[in-house]
This record gives sequence, C-alpha cells and structure tokens, in this order.
Amino acid sequence: MTEYIRKVQRIGRSSFFITLPKAWAERYGVKENDRLVLSVLDDGSILVTKTGVEGRGLVITVNASGRPLDLVKKEIVYAYLNGYSTIAIESANRDALREVKRFVLGRLEGLILVEEGDEKHVYNFVIDYRQVKYREMLERASRIIDYMCQEIDSPAVVRGYEDELNRLYFLSVRVLREALINPEIERATGLSSIEILDHRLVLHLLESLGDELNHLAGRASPGSLEPVLSYKNFAIDLFLGRSSIRYEDLLSRRDEAIRSIDAAGLEKAAGRIISIIDDIVDLSIRPL
Repeated sequence: MTEYIRKVQRIGRSSFFITLPKAWAERYGVKENDRLVLSVLDDGSILVTKTGVEGRGLVITVNASGRPLDLVKKEIVYAYLNGYSTIAIESANRDALREVKRFVLGRLEGLILVEEGDEKHVYNFVIDYRQVKYREMLERASRIIDYMCQEIDSPAVVRGYEDELNRLYFLSVRVLREALINPEIERATGLSSIEILDHRLVLHLLESLGDELNHLAGRASPGSLEPVLSYKNFAIDLFLGRSSIRYEDLLSRRDEAIRSIDAAGLEKAAGRIISIIDDIVDLSIRPL
C-alpha cells in the first residue's frame, strides 16, 4: 500500500483542504475540474474516487465496412472485455449493422444501443460495477448448468441456456478485469486480487462445462446427468466455502458421475466433463 502525507490547510473560516498527490492523480487520470467522491468509511477514514467508476470512459470505433463480420465481432468482444464504455460501429452496409446489432444485444450483457443511424450504431455500457454481486454471479452460472442438465433432451432449450451462460461469462470477465485495476470496484467485490482470479477461472470452467453439455444435447437423458450435477454442486460448494472436504464423499460422487455417463454410452464426453469439474475441485482445496 502506498501512503502519502499531506498537511491540512484552511480556506476562509470553515473549509479545510489538502493537495492531491501528483502520482496518484496521473495514475487514475484525475484532471482539473474533475469531480471526486469522498466516502466516509466506518472507521472514519475517507475514500477518494473519481465519479463514474462504472467505466473508464474508453471509447472505440470499429469499422465494419467491407470486412468479415466474424472479425468485426471479435474486435467488438475485445473492446467489451477490455472495459470500453462506448463502442461505435460504422458501416455503409445496413445488413452488416443489423447483424452486428443482433450479436451485440444477444451476447454482450450491459450494452444498450443509444444511437442508431444509417451508417453508424453506438452502444454504451450501462451497468454500475459496484452493484454487481460477484458471488451470486458464480452461483447463477452454476444454476444455468443445472438447467442445461435437466433439459438435456431438448437441444433448442439447452442452446438458449448456453447463450445465457456465455453472456454471463463475458460480463464476469469484464467486471473482474475492472476490479483488478480499480480499487473501489475491488473493494465492492469483497474479494482479494487472487480470489478475483480464482472466481474468473471457475466461471470459465463452468462456461466450458456448458459447451460440453451443448454438444451432448439430444444424446443424453436428464437422469444420466444427475450424478454429474451432484459432483458439480459439491465442487461449487467447496469453492464457496459452504462445504468441508471429505475425500470419501468427493471420490464417491466423482466415481458415480463417471459410471452414469459411461452407462449412457458417452465415454468420450465423460472424460472432458469430469476433468472440468476436477479443475474446480483443485481450486477449492485449501491448506488446513
């Protein structure tokens, strides 16, 4: 932690002031006439932040004219994951703009269309990072996996849940990245930097599990996946500290999940699915 010492000075009869450290101001982009928020914490200390911590004010324009839309979409995702608050798309091709619009509004949580012209669309990110519940985000991803398993015999339903899971994962990456560079957002998460990285990794593993389930849709039954859900839920409870490690329970649930998938004739899928849940377990086992 960096500390600065400042002498309190008086202006007039009732106001006190201190100067801001130049290094701090430059690091966080504080300029003349910027508005700062002073938050008084429970211990009496004062937290100083810039207004609008929901974003860093980053703006990007993506040119979609005459370019492959797959590449354009990748650039938009890059901008989204890296915290751009405003993403403008320019193209003389209205069909391209409409296709990009469907992609953005269907895949990237928190972006809304604020300007829709014939050759330009502008999207703003409107979620306040401080209002995001990070533990609940992970639990929501876990519940989506539950729903995918329960509806595994309905491919269209499973694909819809996978899209929802992908949106949640992209949002989590954006938010957790911002938390690593903005102290106020990090404090709002209630997580340390290492815990933020662990949460992001578990969300990535759940997203990968969703991909595997999407491949299984229509080829497995909900009953064959019940032991998989049991093992997955056990792993998530371990990670969130809701359950203590008992190796006999762990091995029993794991073996039952493998047997159930194998019995359904899905041996190749079993290896990938169990490996993903194993990785969550590995992140959850902490020294006593």
